[in-house]
Amino acid sequence: MQDFREITEKHSPPKTSVDPSDALINRLTAEKLFEAQKSSSSLLASTQAPEGVLNRYGLVTAQGLGYLPNGLWNSVKHNLNNPLEAATTFGMGAGMAFVLKTVLPEGGLAGKVAAGAIGLYFTYKSAEPIMQSYAKAKDASTMQELDAASKQLGNALGTFVVDSAIAGAGYKVGSHYTGRILSSQAFDGFADRKANFYAGLERAGGRLTEKFSFGDSAKNVNASATTGLTSLTAAEQSIAKFATKTPLESATPMEVSVMLKSRASDLRIERTLARISEGRQLPLNDAQFAQNFSARPESLNAVKTFASENGLLVKESNLNSGRVVLSGTSDQLSRAFGTRLSQYQMPDGLRFFAPEKPVSMPARLDSHVSGVLGLNNRFQAQPTFIKHAVPPAAATTEAGSRRPFLPNEVADAYNFPKQSMGEGQSVAIIQLGGGLDRIDNAKYYQRHGLKEPKINVIEVGEAKSKPGHAFDSEVMLDSQVIGAVAPGATQNIIFAANSERGFADAILRATFPEKAELPNNVISISWGLHENGWSKDGINGMHSAFKKAALKGIAVFASAGDDGVRDRVSNGKFNAHYPASDPNVTAAGGTRLIVDGAGKRVNEVVWNNNRQVDAGGGGVSEIFALPEYQKGLGVPLNANTGKPGRGYPDVSGNADPVTGYIIRVHGAEEVMGGTSAVAPLYAALMLRINGTLGNNVNGPLNPWLYQNRDKGFFNDITAGDNGGYKAEPGWDAASGLGSINGTKLLDALVGK
Repeated sequence: MQDFREITEKHSPPKTSVDPSDALINRLTAEKLFEAQKSSSSLLASTQAPEGVLNRYGLVTAQGLGYLPNGLWNSVKHNLNNPLEAATTFGMGAGMAFVLKTVLPEGGLAGKVAAGAIGLYFTYKSAEPIMQSYAKAKDASTMQELDAASKQLGNALGTFVVDSAIAGAGYKVGSHYTGRILSSQAFDGFADRKANFYAGLERAGGRLTEKFSFGDSAKNVNASATTGLTSLTAAEQSIAKFATKTPLESATPMEVSVMLKSRASDLRIERTLARISEGRQLPLNDAQFAQNFSARPESLNAVKTFASENGLLVKESNLNSGRVVLSGTSDQLSRAFGTRLSQYQMPDGLRFFAPEKPVSMPARLDSHVSGVLGLNNRFQAQPTFIKHAVPPAAATTEAGSRRPFLPNEVADAYNFPKQSMGEGQSVAIIQLGGGLDRIDNAKYYQRHGLKEPKINVIEVGEAKSKPGHAFDSEVMLDSQVIGAVAPGATQNIIFAANSERGFADAILRATFPEKAELPNNVISISWGLHENGWSKDGINGMHSAFKKAALKGIAVFASAGDDGVRDRVSNGKFNAHYPASDPNVTAAGGTRLIVDGAGKRVNEVVWNNNRQVDAGGGGVSEIFALPEYQKGLGVPLNANTGKPGRGYPDVSGNADPVTGYIIRVHGAEEVMGGTSAVAPLYAALMLRINGTLGNNVNGPLNPWLYQNRDKGFFNDITAGDNGGYKAEPGWDAASGLGSINGTKLLDALVGK
């Protein structure tokens, strides 16, 4: 009775406030609690366990899961009381990361193997206590014994979960620091040997590295050259449905560009790009690039031997760009590359030649050649400008004024810095058609009181600057936007053939200028085509060229397209725009800009006029994997494949022709829009910034922009859509990270 009185007193209120009836209730309640506690263990001890082994196993499993929270807490307390054991478990995971990241190919394979190994190890460690708990359950005669087995199972499961988590954390930490160590310059040679080893396995035993996603951001580029260098594009495969095919004259003179592999492995290139983007290494000068990333002389010799065997001439060669130009007749080239070339004519009169089957080369060239361009001269890319039919008068909205602008007015609206106008800088402007009218150009600057920039016309191959074509509008738009915004910079307008070969040649020409030319700090591109319109070698050649530009610290801006998510393809799908979708390119999307009476930005929405070919491009690549710099941003899965991919645009700016740019072409001023204007606009911004900082701003630009996106230099666009994606806070596939406040970007770079 002593225990009962103590419990009663403990659970009763002070005597001064006790009502007689309340005291009786409290006393009876305490008595019941005491009796329940006193009898619980004896009740379990006296209650028989259920009959049947399966019933006992089921009950101990259910109760064991119920005891899992206690088991987790017990395991946590054990590790806190035994820190050396916890440290050993953590170190095991870190050590596993070091071994696996060092030995296995780059990509997700090491993590998958580690997860499996950690799970198997702790499953093995937990197996004995788990089996003991079931053995006890099997032999249990009372519920008390079954309850003890359940507690043991809960503790074993808790230990498994906690120790696996500790080892997993160790793996993540070890993986991070191992990656940092392996990506240092001291391990560049090791990266090459490792990559070459797995490349040898691929050649000997199939497509091992492709299966395991070997270290390149592109999913289907840089493929082996053994059997099929070039697969036919979807466009080429459907040509027969629309085109008239005729034999190509066997003596037709032709040229092709054979692309040599770099002396550095793709793994080493990716690691070097990572170091440059993280600020751990400066971009490469010409001598450093030649020493570490040019093609090997033996690769050039192998191609020369191949050319001689097939009666082809080596017209040009450059180890830095990795480009070898071979010339011969169509018949010679068809035989040399294992294909058959035919002439096609489309219903609209367009004529071109293309291969009838995939291109191939001898297996001995596998380690030397990455692709061949030029066996297809089909019209490849489209310009991305749109003219406003009738130049609109200024309109006033609730938010401000909506009107066309001179390019320098747009720069002012975006608060571009004015310390430099690009003096001492050089920009390459890629053009695949049209021509520059210098007289019209001079009149434009004179009319608006602007300084006329220095312009060099560079013609690649047989391409020429030929004013008098509809594409002159693209040429004049690009040049006048840059000229009005950064008049102190030198413009190198590079004209190349509108083909896969011409496009790649132009990028390489911009990246590797001739001796008398000022090196380009920036490249501006306002041409492109949906990803499925490119051959494998075309994408490969362009992607390789962009990586070389990034290694040399050249920032590349490309327009994101002017037809929303369709990208001028009527197939009911979302079609990504290339080269905007390349991870080494800063893709420029479109907005409609509203300004106040002083010309300052007050509002901005995604450009979409709800008409055919009149909306900013954006989407998710089917070719390029999600780059590291976009992870964690909520980039949606590709709408067609359901797989992750590179999202674009990265930035956006005024592109709506309603608020377009005043440009002079064919003797008259017009208002033009399109993302064609945004790529040169931001190229001009970087020229101003480079001029201010003395060439301290270098590519690849995307990783730095994403890593520093919270430093206030982006105007976040949160309204509008591009026909498939809506603008939202932060990054989105309609406006990217937003438009750029130029002065704030400069401030952020000063503190870089």
